[in-house]
Amino acid sequence: LVQLKISVNEDGSKATVSLPGYSLDDIDRTGNVSVSRIQRLLSAVRIAAYHTPNLITGVSFLEYDTLTSDCLTFMASTKTEVSRDLYTLVNLPELPALQAEIQLGYVGTSSLNSIALLRNKANGHVLAQNVNQVVTVDKVKRKPTPIPDWWKTKYVPVVSGNQRLIVAPLQIPDKVYDYQIHVAWSDIDGYGHTNYVCYIRYCLDSAMDAVKKNYFSKFEDDILLYHVKDMQISYRGESAAGDVLSLKAWEDESNPYHLYFDIASKGKTIFQCGMLFHEPHAGLARATKL
Repeated sequence: LVQLKISVNEDGSKATVSLPGYSLDDIDRTGNVSVSRIQRLLSAVRIAAYHTPNLITGVSFLEYDTLTSDCLTFMASTKTEVSRDLYTLVNLPELPALQAEIQLGYVGTSSLNSIALLRNKANGHVLAQNVNQVVTVDKVKRKPTPIPDWWKTKYVPVVSGNQRLIVAPLQIPDKVYDYQIHVAWSDIDGYGHTNYVCYIRYCLDSAMDAVKKNYFSKFEDDILLYHVKDMQISYRGESAAGDVLSLKAWEDESNPYHLYFDIASKGKTIFQCGMLFHEPHAGLARATKL
Protein backbone atom coordinates (compact mmCIF):
# COMPACT_ATOMS: atom_id res chain seq x y z
CA LEU A 1 0.00 0.00 0.00
CA VAL A 2 1.03 3.58 -0.59
CA GLN A 3 2.15 5.10 2.70
CA LEU A 4 -0.65 7.42 3.75
CA LYS A 5 -0.86 9.68 6.77
CA ILE A 6 -3.22 7.94 9.20
CA SER A 7 -4.24 9.25 12.61
CA VAL A 8 -6.61 7.81 15.22
CA ASN A 9 -8.45 9.94 17.77
CA GLU A 10 -7.92 9.57 21.51
CA ASP A 11 -10.73 7.10 22.25
CA GLY A 12 -9.89 4.98 19.19
CA SER A 13 -13.29 5.48 17.57
CA LYS A 14 -12.23 7.28 14.38
CA ALA A 15 -9.35 6.98 11.94
CA THR A 16 -8.50 9.86 9.61
CA VAL A 17 -6.63 9.21 6.38
CA SER A 18 -5.07 12.09 4.43
CA LEU A 19 -5.19 11.61 0.66
CA PRO A 20 -3.84 13.39 -2.39
CA GLY A 21 -6.41 14.77 -4.81
CA TYR A 22 -7.97 12.70 -7.56
CA SER A 23 -5.72 11.67 -10.44
CA LEU A 24 -6.41 11.27 -14.16
CA ASP A 25 -7.08 7.57 -13.51
CA ASP A 26 -10.12 8.58 -11.45
CA ILE A 27 -11.70 10.48 -14.35
CA ASP A 28 -13.98 8.67 -16.79
CA ARG A 29 -14.33 9.06 -20.57
CA THR A 30 -16.68 12.06 -20.23
CA GLY A 31 -14.31 13.94 -17.91
CA ASN A 32 -16.37 13.22 -14.77
CA VAL A 33 -15.18 11.63 -11.54
CA SER A 34 -15.85 7.89 -11.84
CA VAL A 35 -18.33 6.57 -9.26
CA SER A 36 -16.70 3.13 -9.30
CA ARG A 37 -13.37 4.78 -8.48
CA ILE A 38 -15.06 6.58 -5.57
CA GLN A 39 -16.19 3.22 -4.24
CA ARG A 40 -12.74 1.73 -4.73
CA LEU A 41 -11.12 4.67 -2.93
CA LEU A 42 -13.43 4.28 0.07
CA SER A 43 -12.48 0.61 0.19
CA ALA A 44 -8.76 1.39 -0.08
CA VAL A 45 -8.77 3.87 2.82
CA ARG A 46 -10.39 1.24 5.03
CA ILE A 47 -7.68 -1.26 4.12
CA ALA A 48 -5.00 1.32 4.87
CA ALA A 49 -6.47 2.18 8.27
CA TYR A 50 -7.16 -1.43 9.25
CA HIS A 51 -3.75 -2.80 8.32
CA THR A 52 -1.31 0.01 9.11
CA PRO A 53 0.03 -0.38 12.66
CA ASN A 54 0.55 2.68 14.81
CA LEU A 55 4.25 3.55 14.88
CA ILE A 56 4.24 3.81 18.69
CA THR A 57 1.78 1.12 19.84
CA GLY A 58 2.14 -1.26 16.90
CA VAL A 59 -1.65 -1.67 16.87
CA SER A 60 -3.82 -0.95 13.83
CA PHE A 61 -7.18 0.85 13.90
CA LEU A 62 -9.79 -1.25 15.75
CA GLU A 63 -7.22 -4.09 15.76
CA TYR A 64 -8.97 -5.13 12.58
CA ASP A 65 -5.96 -7.02 11.29
CA THR A 66 -6.01 -9.17 14.45
CA LEU A 67 -9.78 -9.67 14.19
CA THR A 68 -9.49 -10.92 10.62
CA SER A 69 -6.38 -13.05 11.12
CA ASP A 70 -8.57 -16.07 11.88
CA CYS A 71 -11.47 -15.36 9.52
CA LEU A 72 -12.43 -13.86 6.18
CA THR A 73 -14.80 -10.97 5.62
CA PHE A 74 -17.27 -10.89 2.76
CA MET A 75 -19.28 -7.90 1.62
CA ALA A 76 -23.02 -8.27 2.27
CA SER A 77 -24.35 -4.83 1.40
CA THR A 78 -23.21 -1.28 0.87
CA LYS A 79 -24.77 2.16 0.62
CA THR A 80 -23.02 5.19 -0.87
CA GLU A 81 -24.22 8.79 -1.07
CA VAL A 82 -22.38 11.22 -3.33
CA SER A 83 -22.70 15.01 -3.18
CA ARG A 84 -22.87 17.18 -6.29
CA ASP A 85 -19.78 18.92 -4.90
CA LEU A 86 -17.63 15.88 -5.65
CA TYR A 87 -18.42 16.02 -9.36
CA THR A 88 -17.60 19.74 -9.57
CA LEU A 89 -14.02 19.16 -8.36
CA VAL A 90 -12.95 18.55 -11.96
CA ASN A 91 -13.91 22.15 -12.78
CA LEU A 92 -11.40 23.60 -10.31
CA PRO A 93 -7.99 24.83 -11.52
CA GLU A 94 -6.36 22.25 -9.25
CA LEU A 95 -7.88 19.14 -7.66
CA PRO A 96 -7.89 19.61 -3.85
CA ALA A 97 -6.44 17.18 -1.33
CA LEU A 98 -8.96 14.83 0.26
CA GLN A 99 -9.50 13.38 3.70
CA ALA A 100 -11.32 10.20 4.70
CA GLU A 101 -12.74 9.38 8.13
CA ILE A 102 -13.58 5.81 9.13
CA GLN A 103 -15.73 4.75 12.08
CA LEU A 104 -17.26 1.51 13.29
CA GLY A 105 -21.00 1.70 12.58
CA TYR A 106 -22.48 -1.59 13.83
CA VAL A 107 -21.45 -4.85 15.47
CA GLY A 108 -23.65 -7.94 15.40
CA THR A 109 -23.12 -11.64 16.06
CA SER A 110 -21.19 -12.40 12.87
CA SER A 111 -21.41 -9.13 10.96
CA LEU A 112 -20.34 -5.53 11.31
CA ASN A 113 -20.32 -2.35 9.32
CA SER A 114 -18.09 0.67 9.01
CA ILE A 115 -18.85 4.22 7.94
CA ALA A 116 -16.49 6.19 5.70
CA LEU A 117 -16.74 9.91 5.00
CA LEU A 118 -14.80 11.55 2.18
CA ARG A 119 -14.13 15.26 2.64
CA ASN A 120 -12.60 18.12 0.71
CA LYS A 121 -9.63 18.77 2.97
CA ALA A 122 -9.56 22.46 2.07
CA ASN A 123 -13.05 23.30 3.35
CA GLY A 124 -14.23 20.19 5.21
CA HIS A 125 -17.25 19.64 2.95
CA VAL A 126 -18.49 16.05 2.86
CA LEU A 127 -18.18 14.76 -0.72
CA ALA A 128 -19.33 11.18 -0.18
CA GLN A 129 -20.50 8.88 2.59
CA ASN A 130 -20.38 5.11 2.50
CA VAL A 131 -21.50 2.23 4.74
CA ASN A 132 -20.09 -1.27 4.16
CA GLN A 133 -21.76 -4.25 5.85
CA VAL A 134 -19.53 -7.33 6.01
CA VAL A 135 -19.95 -10.86 7.34
CA THR A 136 -17.18 -12.69 9.20
CA VAL A 137 -16.66 -16.11 7.64
CA ASP A 138 -14.72 -19.18 8.79
CA LYS A 139 -11.70 -19.72 6.51
CA VAL A 140 -12.21 -23.48 6.24
CA LYS A 141 -15.97 -24.00 6.46
CA ARG A 142 -16.81 -20.81 4.53
CA LYS A 143 -19.74 -20.26 6.89
CA PRO A 144 -20.49 -17.20 9.08
CA THR A 145 -18.48 -17.30 12.29
CA PRO A 146 -19.09 -15.25 15.47
CA ILE A 147 -17.07 -12.12 16.11
CA PRO A 148 -14.78 -12.83 19.12
CA ASP A 149 -16.04 -11.66 22.52
CA TRP A 150 -12.76 -9.90 23.33
CA TRP A 151 -13.12 -7.70 20.27
CA LYS A 152 -16.79 -6.91 20.91
CA THR A 153 -16.10 -6.05 24.54
CA LYS A 154 -13.35 -3.66 23.52
CA TYR A 155 -14.91 -1.98 20.48
CA VAL A 156 -18.71 -2.04 20.79
CA PRO A 157 -18.45 0.99 23.15
CA VAL A 158 -17.01 3.11 20.30
CA VAL A 159 -19.67 2.15 17.75
CA SER A 160 -21.29 5.11 15.99
CA GLY A 161 -25.02 4.56 15.46
CA ASN A 162 -25.13 0.75 15.86
CA GLN A 163 -27.56 0.24 12.97
CA ARG A 164 -27.27 -2.73 10.64
CA LEU A 165 -27.39 -1.96 6.92
CA ILE A 166 -30.16 -3.99 5.31
CA VAL A 167 -30.84 -3.65 1.58
CA ALA A 168 -34.19 -5.17 0.63
CA PRO A 169 -34.24 -7.55 -2.38
CA LEU A 170 -35.46 -6.07 -5.66
CA GLN A 171 -38.51 -7.45 -7.42
CA ILE A 172 -37.64 -7.82 -11.11
CA PRO A 173 -40.42 -6.52 -13.39
CA ASP A 174 -41.49 -8.20 -16.61
CA LYS A 175 -40.04 -5.45 -18.79
CA VAL A 176 -36.26 -5.11 -18.40
CA TYR A 177 -33.22 -4.42 -20.55
CA ASP A 178 -31.08 -7.55 -20.93
CA TYR A 179 -27.30 -7.47 -21.26
CA GLN A 180 -24.45 -9.96 -20.86
CA ILE A 181 -20.84 -9.58 -19.80
CA HIS A 182 -17.86 -11.94 -19.47
CA VAL A 183 -15.85 -11.68 -16.26
CA ALA A 184 -12.19 -10.94 -17.02
CA TRP A 185 -9.19 -12.02 -14.98
CA SER A 186 -8.38 -8.37 -14.30
CA ASP A 187 -11.65 -8.16 -12.32
CA ILE A 188 -10.66 -10.91 -9.86
CA ASP A 189 -9.76 -10.17 -6.22
CA GLY A 190 -7.46 -11.93 -3.77
CA TYR A 191 -10.16 -14.46 -2.89
CA GLY A 192 -10.42 -15.62 -6.51
CA HIS A 193 -13.81 -13.97 -7.06
CA THR A 194 -15.00 -10.91 -8.95
CA ASN A 195 -14.07 -7.77 -7.01
CA TYR A 196 -17.22 -6.21 -5.61
CA VAL A 197 -16.52 -2.80 -7.17
CA CYS A 198 -16.50 -4.33 -10.67
CA TYR A 199 -20.21 -5.01 -10.46
CA ILE A 200 -20.85 -1.26 -10.38
CA ARG A 201 -18.96 -0.94 -13.66
CA TYR A 202 -20.96 -3.83 -15.14
CA CYS A 203 -24.20 -2.04 -14.19
CA LEU A 204 -23.07 1.17 -15.86
CA ASP A 205 -21.98 -0.77 -18.95
CA SER A 206 -25.45 -2.32 -19.23
CA ALA A 207 -27.06 1.09 -18.70
CA MET A 208 -24.85 2.58 -21.41
CA ASP A 209 -25.94 -0.12 -23.83
CA ALA A 210 -29.56 0.63 -22.95
CA VAL A 211 -29.01 4.37 -23.46
CA LYS A 212 -27.59 3.75 -26.93
CA LYS A 213 -30.74 1.83 -27.79
CA ASN A 214 -32.99 4.60 -26.36
CA TYR A 215 -34.38 2.27 -23.71
CA PHE A 216 -34.62 4.75 -20.82
CA SER A 217 -36.91 7.78 -20.85
CA LYS A 218 -34.48 10.40 -19.47
CA PHE A 219 -30.93 9.26 -20.22
CA GLU A 220 -29.25 10.07 -23.52
CA ASP A 221 -25.80 10.28 -25.15
CA ASP A 222 -23.67 8.71 -22.37
CA ILE A 223 -24.71 7.30 -18.98
CA LEU A 224 -21.47 8.65 -17.47
CA LEU A 225 -22.64 12.21 -18.11
CA TYR A 226 -25.10 11.69 -15.26
CA HIS A 227 -23.96 11.91 -11.67
CA VAL A 228 -24.79 9.11 -9.25
CA LYS A 229 -26.37 10.44 -6.05
CA ASP A 230 -27.10 7.25 -4.12
CA MET A 231 -26.32 3.56 -4.50
CA GLN A 232 -27.76 0.74 -2.43
CA ILE A 233 -26.23 -2.64 -3.17
CA SER A 234 -26.68 -6.20 -1.95
CA TYR A 235 -24.22 -9.01 -2.65
CA ARG A 236 -25.94 -12.38 -2.80
CA GLY A 237 -23.41 -14.64 -4.49
CA GLU A 238 -20.09 -14.86 -6.28
CA SER A 239 -18.67 -15.09 -9.77
CA ALA A 240 -15.27 -15.97 -11.19
CA ALA A 241 -13.12 -15.35 -14.25
CA GLY A 242 -14.74 -16.69 -17.41
CA ASP A 243 -18.29 -16.59 -16.05
CA VAL A 244 -20.96 -15.12 -18.31
CA LEU A 245 -23.17 -12.81 -16.26
CA SER A 246 -26.73 -11.92 -17.20
CA LEU A 247 -27.69 -8.35 -16.34
CA LYS A 248 -31.16 -6.85 -16.16
CA ALA A 249 -31.72 -3.09 -15.98
CA TRP A 250 -34.89 -1.07 -15.55
CA GLU A 251 -36.05 2.35 -14.38
CA ASP A 252 -38.30 3.23 -11.46
CA GLU A 253 -41.94 3.77 -12.41
CA SER A 254 -42.20 7.04 -10.47
CA ASN A 255 -38.65 8.40 -10.90
CA PRO A 256 -36.91 7.86 -14.25
CA TYR A 257 -33.59 8.97 -12.72
CA HIS A 258 -33.65 5.91 -10.46
CA LEU A 259 -32.31 2.78 -12.14
CA TYR A 260 -32.20 -0.78 -10.86
CA PHE A 261 -29.93 -3.67 -11.78
CA ASP A 262 -29.91 -7.41 -11.21
CA ILE A 263 -26.89 -9.56 -12.07
CA ALA A 264 -27.18 -13.34 -12.27
CA SER A 265 -24.65 -16.13 -12.76
CA LYS A 266 -25.78 -19.58 -13.87
CA GLY A 267 -29.39 -18.51 -13.40
CA LYS A 268 -28.96 -17.30 -9.81
CA THR A 269 -28.98 -13.66 -8.70
CA ILE A 270 -25.62 -12.69 -7.20
CA PHE A 271 -25.88 -8.89 -7.11
CA GLN A 272 -28.58 -6.22 -7.00
CA CYS A 273 -28.25 -2.45 -7.08
CA GLY A 274 -30.46 0.60 -6.93
CA MET A 275 -28.74 3.63 -8.46
CA LEU A 276 -30.30 7.08 -8.04
CA PHE A 277 -28.88 9.92 -10.13
CA HIS A 278 -28.81 13.64 -9.44
CA GLU A 279 -31.25 15.27 -11.84
CA PRO A 280 -29.06 17.05 -14.40
CA HIS A 281 -28.73 20.81 -14.57
CA ALA A 282 -29.79 22.53 -17.76
CA GLY A 283 -27.22 22.22 -20.52
CA LEU A 284 -25.80 18.84 -19.54
CA ALA A 285 -22.46 18.53 -21.29
CA ARG A 286 -19.23 16.64 -21.19
CA ALA A 287 -16.47 17.90 -18.95
CA THR A 288 -12.96 18.37 -20.29
CA LYS A 289 -12.15 15.52 -22.66
CA LEU A 290 -9.01 13.58 -21.75
